[in-house]
Amino acid sequence: MGSTALDSSASPDEKPLHGLSLHAFWIDKTEVTNAAYASCVAAARCSAPLLTSSESRDNYYGNPQYDSFPVIWVTWSQALQFCEWVGGRLPTEAEWEKAARGGPDRKYPWGDQPSCTLANMGGCVGDTTATGAYPMGVSPYLLLDMAGNAGEWVSDWYSASYYELSPVSNPQGPATGTQRVVRGGSWFESILSARAAARASLDPLGARSDVGFRCADDVDPPSPTPTATATASATRTATATPTATATSTATPTASATPTPTVTASPDPTSTSSATPTASATMTASVTPTAAPSVTPTPSRTPLSTASPTATPWWVLRLPLIQAP
Repeated sequence: MGSTALDSSASPDEKPLHGLSLHAFWIDKTEVTNAAYASCVAAARCSAPLLTSSESRDNYYGNPQYDSFPVIWVTWSQALQFCEWVGGRLPTEAEWEKAARGGPDRKYPWGDQPSCTLANMGGCVGDTTATGAYPMGVSPYLLLDMAGNAGEWVSDWYSASYYELSPVSNPQGPATGTQRVVRGGSWFESILSARAAARASLDPLGARSDVGFRCADDVDPPSPTPTATATASATRTATATPTATATSTATPTASATPTPTVTASPDPTSTSSATPTASATMTASVTPTAAPSVTPTPSRTPLSTASPTATPWWVLRLPLIQAP
């Protein structure tokens, strides 16, 4: 995790490069969409985004045309509330980076060469795009939009020196802080900010037009077993072999003028869970030789987008193997 001392494109807070181990976990394949988040608002479990516009669209959130686009203008607490509502949590910073790059041998989820054909990064589009619009830019674990589109809240407090003190097993971030970590760059930030090791931070009461989130969860089998009948199911397995990486080097681009930040009134963290409407059985492959059955908890409510062919959120989760 992190960047080497010789990496001139890396910021000091990405160093030193260090090894760690993680328990297996689930993480969403895509960023949480407007439609998915609106379902939580409709259930009175989440509060609406602070603004309903995007950078170039006055009518963004709540407009069916953008249902499959990432929700933005949400605070850290709003992101956490949604993830808890669907029976999950925000990923840790270490989990997020593991999911984005697999190992330290690549700068971006797909390799070392940035391209506007692989991600919606700074200067490519100028606003959000539909989640999963760049299938060639997947991470080693087939996750989409881990670079660009919307930056992503993670659970950790931010500290510029945390990597110097980080534990080697399942790091959770500093115990306290004033800002939360945001990962993945965005449509607004520079291409260098979309590197998998790049770190950013934001006041947890703030919200931006280029920051959203995705959810994660533990693989440990839940209890009790839900009795509801699922309307769909899927089996996902992780691969221990990273995909091929490119060898060319990214060319830095200039950062844009800072995007506006909206600050919300304190938003208490919700610990409530949603009433289940369906359940599904997922098979997680957490080691190369074992594939234990994992059943979602009753609080995981399947959420779908406006598309009639959309897959519920729980199908779009991939288990990750233990990090080296």
